[in-house]
Amino acid sequence: MSARISFFTFLFIFIYSCLHASEVSSPFEVMPWKVGQFAVYQIISMEGEDTGNRYAITLTGEEVVEGRPYFWMTIDIWSNSRRYGHNTVMREDKKSVSFKALVPVLNTEIFSADFAAVIARGVFPGNAIKLSVQFEDGPWYPVDPKTFFSHQEVIEDTPYSLTPHSCGRINYNKLLVDKQASFIKTETGDFACYYFSVDTGITDEFCDEGFGLWRSGSVPILGIVRMEFSKTNYWEKWEYQYREKNKKNRSFGLRSLYEKRVPGRRRSDTCTAVLIDYGT
Repeated sequence: MSARISFFTFLFIFIYSCLHASEVSSPFEVMPWKVGQFAVYQIISMEGEDTGNRYAITLTGEEVVEGRPYFWMTIDIWSNSRRYGHNTVMREDKKSVSFKALVPVLNTEIFSADFAAVIARGVFPGNAIKLSVQFEDGPWYPVDPKTFFSHQEVIEDTPYSLTPHSCGRINYNKLLVDKQASFIKTETGDFACYYFSVDTGITDEFCDEGFGLWRSGSVPILGIVRMEFSKTNYWEKWEYQYREKNKKNRSFGLRSLYEKRVPGRRRSDTCTAVLIDYGT
């Protein structure tokens, strides 16, 4: 009896260890891509408000081009709109735009070889060889993927162009990766995640942004569980540089006015993308 118990105990420990090891095996693990996988994200704005947007990323097909495997990736962006009726307020889901792109397959080997470049490309298919866009339920339009996501300079020569929202940049040469996984809880489930980060401080330029990414090999396509971006510390930088430039300014009135104004507008300058649904 004791031998049988020992065997089942060993078997249970062995199976659990294998499952646990596969779950947290590497920061760079990518679930093998296959048609039908999807991941849905929600964007939370800088003010902490739920914007109601949903970004649904789905692998819808696969294709071989010049001997290399490619997948068709569709990104549907949905938003909530309000409809006011007779003493009622209703929320209506509305698809605002969709992208359909043919992108090279991503796997663990490719990601681990140059993970900074993969992360720098972002969620949108910057390395697509074919790209189409659809607005709401209209027709699909083919576009040039090399230029479609480029900066359009629509706010050039305005005061707003000096803010991180316009000229934001992330120095991925400073990207750090935690070697120890930690479990984080989400509404979708609990995941063993590795943390990728780029930090920024008050002495950095306004346009230098911080970045945080929690990813898990249990989540399909890109492995993203949570992402923080536009981490600018904008107001802290403003206050710091103001103090440094005005150390000799003894005008109590100006200094007190500034110090009163800036904390009043201080907020978390961070947008967050969170996983709300996925399918493997």
